[in-house]
Amino acid sequence: MQPGQLKKIMASQEAGQELPEALRIPELFPDAVPFYRAFNELSGSRSSGMSIGMIPFSEVSNYLDEELIISQEERRRWRHFITLIDGKWVQRQTASSKTNKKGYGGQAKPRPRQSSGKKRR
Repeated sequence: MQPGQLKKIMASQEAGQELPEALRIPELFPDAVPFYRAFNELSGSRSSGMSIGMIPFSEVSNYLDEELIISQEERRRWRHFITLIDGKWVQRQTASSKTNKKGYGGQAKPRPRQSSGKKRR
């Protein structure tokens, strides 16, 4: 999610508009907001494949370098909270994916047939 998208979602939520569950932003303690912002900025760097992956450790480290978070104690704290938020997000996305598949007997949703471009007679 891009920072601009996050701002739009936050504004919609604050205006009282109904949002899908996946887009609802939890109410955060003010001290947690920087970690949540970091998580959102780093979300695009997760690996894609057959399943949802966690944000790579190297990407978190690069982010902390760019933000000039130098103290090892502070870096551990940031990694802990970013990883905690990311773990909950992955868990929620995985559960949501499983729920969507249950409507099809636990299998993936069927794909619409693609036309081969040839007309059948």
